[in-house]
Amino acid sequence: MIYSQQRITSRWSDLIAGFFPQQKAVLQKYINHPHLLWTGSGGEGLRTVLSHCRVKKGVKTVGIPAFTCRVVLDAVKRSGCTPVFYDSGVIADIHDIKSIVSKVDALLVTYNFGFMPDTEKISALCKAEKIILIEDCAQALGARSQNKLAGSFGDYAVFSFG
Repeated sequence: MIYSQQRITSRWSDLIAGFFPQQKAVLQKYINHPHLLWTGSGGEGLRTVLSHCRVKKGVKTVGIPAFTCRVVLDAVKRSGCTPVFYDSGVIADIHDIKSIVSKVDALLVTYNFGFMPDTEKISALCKAEKIILIEDCAQALGARSQNKLAGSFGDYAVFSFG
């Protein structure tokens, strides 16, 4: 049996409070970023981020894990970008990512089942190679790695409550 290495700390009352302006600070315990954009779904959020990166930053190719849901692939295609798959299991490994780093302009790392890979190494690799790092935090709200919240390692982070 696999157990998550991260402790998911979100509570339903905190999530619901995030939809009321006077309670915005409650949700920021889990998403610690001053700029938030709300969309109808996580897939639409990812498409919005990728479309922005394509237009403003010239992103054409996006590395995505082969172990992902169809929504991710659809979002990449609808943004006008080309997906480049990297082989990974539930948890992405730095060696898996190194195999495609020269072929992509942006990299999507997913935190499946709340498991987070070595995000510090992946973030450092992306910075060194000038690759945009996008975190898919749909399954990791409140998860922490190296005492930092999921969504605080990359250039962009996408959360989903669906």
